[in-house]
Amino acid sequence: MAGVPAAAPPNLTGVDSLPTELWVEIFVHLAAPQAFSMTCRAFHSLATDPSLVAQYWLFHHGRIGAFTAALGTKTLTPAVVTRLLTTGAGFTRNLFSLIGRA
Repeated sequence: MAGVPAAAPPNLTGVDSLPTELWVEIFVHLAAPQAFSMTCRAFHSLATDPSLVAQYWLFHHGRIGAFTAALGTKTLTPAVVTRLLTTGAGFTRNLFSLIGRA
């Protein structure tokens, strides 16, 4: 109709338009979450959340390998250790030998 302005499409391109749960799923599947965490404050906040970091290690290395893979990284904080333990992540003999050598 002439003279009636068309409604502007909603802005769906912003990061804020996606739910946090979706960003969590994206983060867990990343190969290099450190690069993701440096893009903006919101992503940094996600990338440093202990529950999310624990989910990342569990997704990529399983309950048996999560601790071994995370050992020696900046992401293995006491809060992440607690989260890994509460989700059933286990210690391997290899992990005990690595800790014993440290």
